[in-house]
Amino acid sequence: MQGRYDHYERVSCVTEIADEKDGWYRFADTVFYGEKGGMPDDRGTINGLNVDGLYWEGEELWHHVNGILHNPIVMELDAEYRLAVTAPQTALHILDTYYRKKGILISSTNVNPENSYYDINTRDLPPSHLEEVQSYINHAIEMDVPVTFSYVKGREYPDPEYAKYDQVRIVTIKGLDQQPCGTPHVNHTGEIGSFVLLHSEHISSGTRIYFACSRAADWMLVREDRLLHELAGILNTGISELPEKLEKLFENNKKQKAELQDLTRSLCRYEAAEYAEKEPLIIDLGKNQSQKLRVFSQEYGRVAKYTTMIYSAGSLIDFAIVSPDQKARDFLEILKQKTGCSGGGSPKIVSGRSELSKADFAAAAEAIMKEKRGQ
Repeated sequence: MQGRYDHYERVSCVTEIADEKDGWYRFADTVFYGEKGGMPDDRGTINGLNVDGLYWEGEELWHHVNGILHNPIVMELDAEYRLAVTAPQTALHILDTYYRKKGILISSTNVNPENSYYDINTRDLPPSHLEEVQSYINHAIEMDVPVTFSYVKGREYPDPEYAKYDQVRIVTIKGLDQQPCGTPHVNHTGEIGSFVLLHSEHISSGTRIYFACSRAADWMLVREDRLLHELAGILNTGISELPEKLEKLFENNKKQKAELQDLTRSLCRYEAAEYAEKEPLIIDLGKNQSQKLRVFSQEYGRVAKYTTMIYSAGSLIDFAIVSPDQKARDFLEILKQKTGCSGGGSPKIVSGRSELSKADFAAAAEAIMKEKRGQ
């Protein structure tokens, strides 16, 4: 296995089947790398069939395709994807040493092209942090220094944690970093191409910093450009005018929302006055009117002459009890005992929810209201 992953651009080979079990294959040679050491599975084909599974058994890699394989075995990697997940491996090695010199540790990483980030174990960062890191990694890429590989016996490596391995692969980025690693790496830092820090956020263990690297940065640029043009088309404006257009859209939406709330309250006020003249025991607002229930009960409280139950049936029953003589809580307690509903509020207005069917709730509510109002 020594040297197998020292050349990331080795993306094809012809080999033979070494073993097979339950549809999984091990080969005399492979160009595929399975998820390990922060590196995701490679993508590609074997004899024209897409590889849909990879797993390690010790130092041996097992492969799976949806089909039966026969010798000779021809492997082809997705070269663009291999570079997209390899370049950040090297970049993160460089940043690992950068942070260690500042007493900060990179605690976890994700080089998935759709969502790349690394976590550091502190939140205490200056506002200029991303700018400083960006400048450092840009310089490392521009230096175009070589990345080399060497091998030592595990028991000879200074860290006793590695003694259990027959051999340890050392990745050296000249003048920038040196550490054990088994994943593919670029041959020199210029091959990273680009490493763009996007934004950061606080997490429980410190700070998460999102980035786009190499081909992933290219893909993101194309994807974001398409999204911008699609949004500009929907709003019938140019990309440069999008912020102003969106701001106006949100302002208009906010204004329309306020106008709708005013209209809803006016309608509820009118309906409440009409209901109050009829002095009902119960008011059914109709299906799925829980939003209207809140406003209507407030308006009804202004004109009600007697305690009244108001409700709306959806997947659950939402209700309010309006009591001009400050007895809403008393009615609610009786309703809780009879129906097992939940709720709470002031002596004048309470609100709650019941899991009963509409018919059962209405029957129980009407019985309580008749008894309490003496009807």
